[in-house]
Amino acid sequence: MGIHTMILPYEVYTVLEERLGNKEDAVKIAEAIKTAFANIETRANEVASQKKLEVKDELKRELRDELATKEDIANLRGGVKEDIANLRGEVKEEIANLRGEMRLYFMATIAVVLLLNKDALTLLGQILGLVK
Repeated sequence: MGIHTMILPYEVYTVLEERLGNKEDAVKIAEAIKTAFANIETRANEVASQKKLEVKDELKRELRDELATKEDIANLRGGVKEDIANLRGEVKEEIANLRGEMRLYFMATIAVVLLLNKDALTLLGQILGLVK
């Protein structure tokens, strides 16, 4: 039950009537008190509603600023996919370079073994038909 339906106690009327010496003036003052309380309640409700809306808007704004949106997630996902594709390309390139280097090292090792080992050089000549 709100203040709008507030009824002043009978004692308030009697005290006002005793102090003012007049019943009509006491009723007018009591009605003015009731109206003032009703106005205070109405204004308090308006302020509370306004504050509630302000807090709600502020919370909404903060959540919007802090939480990732679907668009943010989609952009992030696209960026991650692009990074993965770039890394795959780099890894493939590195593997190709490594294979080339390994071939070079293998050929160099064979050449060194053949040049420094007389028996290996003779065997190679026999295989190729250069030496009998």
